[in-house]
Amino acid sequence: MTGEYRVRTEWDDDLFDGDPDALYHTLDSLSASDGTGVAIRPVGDDGSFAEAVVSEDGSFLVRFKDRDAGPAEEVMGVDILAAHQALMSYARSDGGWAATFRNLEGSFGSVGVTSEVDYRTTGLSIATALIDSTNRRRRLGMRQAVPPTISWGPHTVMTGDLWTGLPVTGRVTIRITSYNGVREGGVAVNAPGGSLRAVGETAGSEVIVWPSPESREFVVEFDSPRGVLGVCNVYVSAGHNWSRIDRWSENAGMTREVHSDYERSYDCNHALSDPPTFRDLSFIMSVEPA
Repeated sequence: MTGEYRVRTEWDDDLFDGDPDALYHTLDSLSASDGTGVAIRPVGDDGSFAEAVVSEDGSFLVRFKDRDAGPAEEVMGVDILAAHQALMSYARSDGGWAATFRNLEGSFGSVGVTSEVDYRTTGLSIATALIDSTNRRRRLGMRQAVPPTISWGPHTVMTGDLWTGLPVTGRVTIRITSYNGVREGGVAVNAPGGSLRAVGETAGSEVIVWPSPESREFVVEFDSPRGVLGVCNVYVSAGHNWSRIDRWSENAGMTREVHSDYERSYDCNHALSDPPTFRDLSFIMSVEPA
């Protein structure tokens, strides 16, 4: 950002830290029944502002004023992602931001084909981008992909994969092809309604394996009455005197390549790797019937 701005809502008035995710979640939390909004103004008030107010149908009314222009202008029927991108442009003092605002009219209907949104350019994290994509599909009555995916540059990204049509019993082999030794990451496999058991371990609904220089291949036996397995990358979040295994947050995600009905490979991104490179953990997963 080239200057300091304040962001004001019905419940808060604070300096805007430029976090795209925080702004998106603020817009997403607004109440259509109350007609609440988000307003951004420079700290040294120069007469300019940008404001997005949610409408009853979920679209946004966007008001804005350029300091060198005349009276305030407004556009209606604005999509949440379009409103978000415009507000971010204003707060960055991008050249021509006002012209961008004038082109927002009616985007609630036109910014709707999810495949046309390259979320890599939005500044949103993978987790927030998936929320936007899922909400847009629901709003437009589009079929929800299983698993949910988004476009991220040349990649199709998901936070977890679902294997269907598998044998009810069998064996999974996970071969780690590369991993980031600095940011600890692992692979979680689950069998909905069933159980899995790694060699030497007791059976459970999920198995998590952690690569190391000594351990790069893992074999897991499974019983899955529905013939379904789920897989995602996991990682350790830690603070003072605490740690936990997390998944699906921030920039955690994976790309997938299907080699056959029984073999797929994945390139994963750690939650804290920004921008995503999908080089933190790579593995091949194969399934053999019992």
